[in-house]
Amino acid sequence: MNYFFDKPVDRRGTDALKLEGLEQFFGQSELTPLWVADMDFECPPEVTEALTRRAAHPVYGYTLLSDRWYEAILQWNKRRHNWSIPKEHIAFCPGIVPGLALLTDAVTHPGDKILIQTPVYHPFYSIVSDQQRELV
Repeated sequence: MNYFFDKPVDRRGTDALKLEGLEQFFGQSELTPLWVADMDFECPPEVTEALTRRAAHPVYGYTLLSDRWYEAILQWNKRRHNWSIPKEHIAFCPGIVPGLALLTDAVTHPGDKILIQTPVYHPFYSIVSDQQRELV
C-alpha cells in the first residue's frame, strides 16, 4: 500500500469538530486547531474501498470476532514489533475510553493516585474522577 500524507484536505463544511467547534468552545474561529487529535489526511483508498464494500450490504447487524480478525492483530504485532502473543490474550474493546476505564478499574483501587501526562484526550480526566481515583 503506497500512500502519501502530504496532500492537503479541506474539512470545512463537514462538521469537523476540530474546525467547526472552535467558535463554540473557544469563542473564535481563527485559531490553529491543536485541541483535537484528528487526522487531516485522506484515508487510504484500500480502507475506503473495504468500508464501501461492507456498507453496500443492506443489513448492519452485529458481527462475530472472526479468526480473520484475530489473525490480523496477531500478524500486525508480529510484523510490526516481532511480538508473538497468544490469541487468548486479545480482548475486544469498543474504544479507547471504555478500554481505559476497564483497565483503570482492573489494576487500581478507589483512592489510588493516577498520573496523566498532558496534553491528553479530555475524557481521560473523567475516567480518573468517575472511578474515585485521585489525579496527580
